[in-house]
Amino acid sequence: RWRLLFVGGLILGCFLAVQFGAQRPQAPSGSTTLLIIAGLLVGAGTVIGSGCTSGHGVCGISRFSKRSISATLIFMAVAMLTVWLMRA
Repeated sequence: RWRLLFVGGLILGCFLAVQFGAQRPQAPSGSTTLLIIAGLLVGAGTVIGSGCTSGHGVCGISRFSKRSISATLIFMAVAMLTVWLMRA
């Protein structure tokens, strides 16, 4: 039951946001192949890191997990490096 309510809320939330003037998100620009590769890399990182960034960052850090704290620091460092490289 809760799964149906969750999916229904996602759909209803999007519908209401558009009705109240929210702009629809634009599709990412760039190569479709590059976007697919990026998605696969994110999935691989989730498996290798034993969880997602928000799971480690929110749940793991709040319970003082050393593994989650180090994983979050690594995620953030790699993200900052990636942005710096892309803008250089």
